[in-house]
Amino acid sequence: MKASLTGASNPMVYDLDNEAFSPFYGLTEDELATVLSDNGLSNRLDEFKTWYNGYFYGGRQIYNISSVLSHISALQINPQSSPGNYWANTSGNDILISAMEASCNLETVIALMAGEAVDLPEISNTISYSGVKREDSLLSILYATGCLTKIGDGAFRIPNEEVKSAFKEFLR
Repeated sequence: MKASLTGASNPMVYDLDNEAFSPFYGLTEDELATVLSDNGLSNRLDEFKTWYNGYFYGGRQIYNISSVLSHISALQINPQSSPGNYWANTSGNDILISAMEASCNLETVIALMAGEAVDLPEISNTISYSGVKREDSLLSILYATGCLTKIGDGAFRIPNEEVKSAFKEFLR
């Protein structure tokens, strides 16, 4: 009997809209409430909502787990710590910034910074950073990397203050 590698060459891809896997993309509201309560920070829930919430994956409201845990750590060291942009420093963003400079029109960026939604009728899951030539391709990448969140059919916006602060840095 010969072993077959066919199954290994056909992996399943679960995108951000997959309902079954959406709870694994971050913390749910209930999980955040538990984590904050366990750390004596229940009174800071609104702060965490403003800064680290806003992602809607698979129909669920999701919080950025890395940023939530980073801010909890900062509050344990200094209870007066203000929320920060922990997300932007988790990877090199040079390619993303170059793509934004090449593909994003200023009107779109201004609308996003004002809290408005932008329309993108179809998200592509097969775009590479090097292949970004059009704004709709760039917006697909921004969605996949957490810079934008889906708020309805074809409508996307910046999810929270953390990402908005990264956009402000980019504009400088």
